[in-house]
Amino acid sequence: MKLGGVAFLIYIFFLSGKTVYQNIKFNGVEKNLQKEVEVLEAENLNLKNKILYYKTDSYKERVMREKLGYQKPGEKVLAITAPKEGEQRSQTVVQKQRTSNFQKWMNFLFPKKQAD
Repeated sequence: MKLGGVAFLIYIFFLSGKTVYQNIKFNGVEKNLQKEVEVLEAENLNLKNKILYYKTDSYKERVMREKLGYQKPGEKVLAITAPKEGEQRSQTVVQKQRTSNFQKWMNFLFPKKQAD
């Protein structure tokens, strides 16, 4: 009888321990899911704000100016283009590349006087 009672108590402790462990595990999962919900809600709000911004006239105007080159009446647009790969470099760039390191130091330490 005593052996059966001890076995029953051990079984009850085992079941309660298992239940407590599952409860702790599910609480951790719930917290992770809650954090994920908060992150998704913040991302959703951010996307809604972007949609509202993309519908504004200022955004449309900016895109037209940047992508299509539109301008307001009286404005002047300045387009700066990068040189193509095949174009020749200027003489000064080529000359600077041919200057040795020693000569660069000499020019730095003993600069030539400019004629005014």
